[in-house]
Amino acid sequence: MVGQSIPNPTDGTTVIPYFVPAAALAAELVVWNSAGAEVVRQPLPLRGQPGQVKLEMQQFASGVYQYGLVVDGRLVAQRQMVVAR
Repeated sequence: MVGQSIPNPTDGTTVIPYFVPAAALAAELVVWNSAGAEVVRQPLPLRGQPGQVKLEMQQFASGVYQYGLVVDGRLVAQRQMVVAR
């Protein structure tokens, strides 16, 4: 599970809640820009309990970004966030 980024839209820092099953070997949060280029790849250390990732989005241009939870190499959930200046 990957939750909605808070706040959304954001102009700087955002927090994304997630949950990765205990049996997962690898998990990452990946963020793509509107052109589909990967802009962030963050390993997720917690398994079997809720976690959250804090992302600093100040260096990214305004626009719509997709982000997804990748577990054991497979995209299992995806959401959208807006960076607004």
